Amino acid sequence: MARQASADPSWRRIAALLVSRRIDLDPRYRNRRVFCREKKIEYRVISDIEGARRTNFSTPMITAIEVAYEVAEGSIKAALADSSIKRLPERRTRQTAGTTSSQTRTNPDIPQSVSLPDLEEWEQHIWLTPDLTVEQRRAAIHFVRLQRGDLAGDSKALLHLSNALNQMVARHLAREQDPPQAS
Repeated sequence: MARQASADPSWRRIAALLVSRRIDLDPRYRNRRVFCREKKIEYRVISDIEGARRTNFSTPMITAIEVAYEVAEGSIKAALADSSIKRLPERRTRQTAGTTSSQTRTNPDIPQSVSLPDLEEWEQHIWLTPDLTVEQRRAAIHFVRLQRGDLAGDSKALLHLSNALNQMVARHLAREQDPPQAS
């Protein structure tokens, strides 16, 4: 049995705004499956919200939907409360924690080859995390990419990740075998 659209006009309006936004992002996104695959979000979630078939999305899911549609944080909740909103505001591209391009180039913790403004927000966050070495940052990025399935066919990245993991396990095992002596 097909699920019915919500009788709530606010959710039907959100659905229309999201469909419009999806197509505005990229003409290829007329195909919802392409959008879901590229944005790494479940088809069922997008189908439910665009069809106004479900209204009980968790706060983290609403945030994930806003990220996928590249709309401002909190814009779905605001549009549900305010029927005068005719277009969801776009997510502003942050210059990562108030850091400008010129500042990142002079930051010794970030290699010259890394261009923060060109990276996805999650990867920028890893590069700006304090108290990590460059190798720890690269390993963390590779772990996330592996988890997301983005390393398929990238043998060099997989070897780098494997080496980093082997080094971490070796250090951990060495500490277990030689615990620090109490004074």
